[in-house]
Amino acid sequence: MITSDTIYIKNIYYMLSYAFKVLNEKSYKKIEVENFENISELLSEILAIGVSKQIKQGLVKDYIEISETTSSIKGKINITDSINGQSFIKGQLNCTYDEFSLNCYLNKILKSTFILLIKSDISRKRKKKIKKFINVF
Repeated sequence: MITSDTIYIKNIYYMLSYAFKVLNEKSYKKIEVENFENISELLSEILAIGVSKQIKQGLVKDYIEISETTSSIKGKINITDSINGQSFIKGQLNCTYDEFSLNCYLNKILKSTFILLIKSDISRKRKKKIKKFINVF
């Protein structure tokens, strides 16, 4: 049975071939001569180089849906939520709107990865480098 969590071999092949192409770029060449104590060290360095390059190019932004009770109308009015919450008594309405934000799914994945790496067995130097990225996200 195939579930939504199934990863096909073909997809892994595509990811590895993409990673191989990316790692052949000039910014990753210094990794070839550097020694790493464990795999976390190597992967954190690869991620740090990739993210710093992405920050220079601009981080991914996406629309996220926000639902809030407000006194000014924004987006779509949720009549049912406004009535159930009795917010109209206070002169407010429950509205749902889209906001263009850095707080999108892809950036959340990167931030949680950085948090996990800080807790992992990597050097203080790399942890310090990674902590700077967390502030960006």
